[in-house]
Amino acid sequence: MIGVVLCGGLSSRMGTDKGLIHDSSENKIWSQIAKEKLSSLCSKTYLSINQNQFSSYSEYFNKDELIIDSNALKDIAGPIKGLLTFYLTFPKEDIFFLACDIVNISSQTLKTLYENYCKQKEEYKIFCVQTESHLEPLCAIYASESLSVIRKNLSNDFSLQKQIKKQKYFSLNNSYFNENELKNFNYPQEP
Repeated sequence: MIGVVLCGGLSSRMGTDKGLIHDSSENKIWSQIAKEKLSSLCSKTYLSINQNQFSSYSEYFNKDELIIDSNALKDIAGPIKGLLTFYLTFPKEDIFFLACDIVNISSQTLKTLYENYCKQKEEYKIFCVQTESHLEPLCAIYASESLSVIRKNLSNDFSLQKQIKKQKYFSLNNSYFNENELKNFNYPQEP
């Protein structure tokens, strides 16, 4: 399984690239923190970026760790574009997907999700965390078979939540984690 830190968004509400925001308590940028958390569980961890981010991210990461959104997916928007780019690049790999702006997620929650994947991957093809109100598709493990299904069934609806619900999925409910861990930060006053 490979890890993917999603950094390729526009960050328009934040006003700056979220993956490059510096966390003074850890003296690292958000994308580095997320990569470290996934690296302990995955054979290799990459960053999903758009073309405009390559130069900035090259200052912090090896170029072979940066995967730019595929031109073959030019009609697709949102996080699903980053996820499917990795599917096209590594079609046989399962993917542990984590957005760079879910900075409060604990290593223990990620480990618990990973352990459930290891125990039940024959039964379920997607593993995600679930709050009281929704599934979190940006902190999830996608088996390669599930990504193949998403790719084939994709129409003009790019909602990962809806794509997850079309398949057999496992959800780690909020009795295993604090819901504040899943807060994704979108505005400058939030972090």
